[in-house]
Amino acid sequence: MKLIEECTNQFNDLMNRFRNGCDSVEEAGQWNKEEYGEMDVYYTSLLVNVALRMVCADGIISKKEVDYLNLTFDFGLSVEEAHALTEGVKDQTDEEFGEAFREDVKLLDSVNPKLAGVLKKMVTLIEYIVIDSDNDINEAELEAAKKLAELLK
Repeated sequence: MKLIEECTNQFNDLMNRFRNGCDSVEEAGQWNKEEYGEMDVYYTSLLVNVALRMVCADGIISKKEVDYLNLTFDFGLSVEEAHALTEGVKDQTDEEFGEAFREDVKLLDSVNPKLAGVLKKMVTLIEYIVIDSDNDINEAELEAAKKLAELLK
């Protein structure tokens, strides 16, 4: 099995664990659903945002990247649809994204540190999946991954 397939499978396993953990946190009354909505949806949205930022980092959205985005998140996007989604991501500056990302991870860590650790692992896997998906590792993608790694500290 190729590394990218292993990473995708591992991501999906972690995502299932993460969603179950979110359900447990909500059942225990530790998550403010009125303010943030469903916990798993809130953090899935964050992960999709991370993936889209990685996909558009080099300015090129390849079919293979979209294929792995679809496989990772169980989407059915075309390249054109993925491109349209990245337009919204591009509107957010690195600083705005970084601040929001840190706050979201901090919130999760305050609610459940174990789930925050799982989320961080999933972000790292997204980096590998996107970078390896089109067999074209370039400086822009590596820089985006480096910025994400800094945010995870």
